[in-house]
Amino acid sequence: MNIIKKNDVVGKKEIIRQSNLELLRLVCMYYIVIHHILIHALHQVAGYDDSINLSKYTIISTILDSFLYIAVNCFIMISGFFFIKLKAIKIIHLYVLCASYGALFYFLHLYLDHQSIGKTLLLQSLFVISNPQNLWFIQSYFFLCLLSPLLNNSMDNMNNKDHLSVILLLAFLNIYFGFFWRNPFNSDGYNVMNFIFLYVIGQYIKKYISIQNLIISRNKLIFIYIFLSVLFGLLILFFVFVLKKNTIANISWGYNNPIILISSMIFFCIFLTFRFKNYKINWLATSVLSVYLIHENGYFRQYIYNFIKEICINILLSNNFILIYVLIFLFAFFLMIVCILFDKLFQKLIKPVENLLLFLWSKIEAKYLSLIN
Repeated sequence: MNIIKKNDVVGKKEIIRQSNLELLRLVCMYYIVIHHILIHALHQVAGYDDSINLSKYTIISTILDSFLYIAVNCFIMISGFFFIKLKAIKIIHLYVLCASYGALFYFLHLYLDHQSIGKTLLLQSLFVISNPQNLWFIQSYFFLCLLSPLLNNSMDNMNNKDHLSVILLLAFLNIYFGFFWRNPFNSDGYNVMNFIFLYVIGQYIKKYISIQNLIISRNKLIFIYIFLSVLFGLLILFFVFVLKKNTIANISWGYNNPIILISSMIFFCIFLTFRFKNYKINWLATSVLSVYLIHENGYFRQYIYNFIKEICINILLSNNFILIYVLIFLFAFFLMIVCILFDKLFQKLIKPVENLLLFLWSKIEAKYLSLIN
């Protein structure tokens, strides 16, 4: 969910972002919203719930989710592809955005549930980066931003062989020790260690992978992505309902699972094969992080998922499995559009706060420079 973008320069003045990767951001966020609906509202994805039974809904949801699970990894590879440029204005924007949404939904929750303000909960909402609650991605991404200057400088001075050696070393640490041996530094991929791994991969693809060769191989890449996704879903179903190993299935839903990692790289490369410019897509993509902040807010998401759950229960009783998935896809799309449009207005409202913090930072920075000089 990268909000810090490196832009391509066309001519001397016009700055244009690559719409293919902006579209990838939107597609990945759409995948994430559907994934959250499946596991939080429909409750039919194998490996998340020990009490789940084998049914046509379980088979469809598990296979479907295996296609969706690459989204977070792709977001971080986009960041690596463009390089994160760490600047005060970007960090302030990220903090103000997270804190503002945290405070907004906290007070909305108080109003709807007729509760009084709790100082601890209010501070957790304002400092969501320090207290991520359910927004684990935000904290890990913030850590990646802080480490990005070091990572960027290191990769700038690497040749192909050195860069590939670093990727292999990180793969050994994150997959062999992390995924297979459950080492605490990266047992499931929900952390900055996995983000660093993906960030380095994203930059390697940019520097050394030929786009023209990817275009030639596009159909093969699509086939591999479909094959790996179906294979992963079938493995989950096999672990749960044949081997009765729910623990193995739960572990398999890790972002550092080698099948998920390869699928993520393939999906990312598929979008690299499309080259086009679309200002509407670029405009929509600038709010993808806010879609995550809104629909996964700890206070707000209970209302969303309870609403969808009630609809799903009624449809499940009618045994119309086609309708239920059509509605999930439509609701996820509608939710995304509403969140994006709301964010466009909301960011205008919080802009004065950003400007104030940026002004204060400039004063602190000027004072610091005067002291060291």
